Amino acid sequence: MKIIVLIARIIQAIFALLTLGFAIAVVNWFNMKSGKASPGAFNVLVAVPLVALLALFYLEVVPRIAPSASHPIPSLVCEAIPIILYLAGCGVAAHFVMRLDTCLGIICTCAKMAPVFAGLSVPLWIFTTILMVKQIFTHGFRRPSASRPAMSQA
Repeated sequence: MKIIVLIARIIQAIFALLTLGFAIAVVNWFNMKSGKASPGAFNVLVAVPLVALLALFYLEVVPRIAPSASHPIPSLVCEAIPIILYLAGCGVAAHFVMRLDTCLGIICTCAKMAPVFAGLSVPLWIFTTILMVKQIFTHGFRRPSASRPAMSQA
């Protein structure tokens, strides 16, 4: 089970970096080349992967280096927040791209790919959230320790 979660986390990080890269390219083009302010939809898609990467840090690194700082409830919140933000960012950016009259070139492709990878991130976050909820219901709110082994059947 741990290897499945680790693989899902790696894919989540890759999708976050891809979403971030495509969204930054669009925001940079708008700010530097078009003379207009970048659309808010892509500003959101710059912020959401950063939040997701911070959540991944809390979910994967903090339990390893500071187990006492890790608790299931904040972990569950860190699992749920990227789902909501990715859904919102994906929907808003996809709506923005859909409203464009003409969409040609590499920036247009980046504008189309950013919401795609944001949308692909949602099922991964839902999957890992379900696994965490299952773990919380199975093991409770405390992590099993060597001094308090789990109860065994008689």
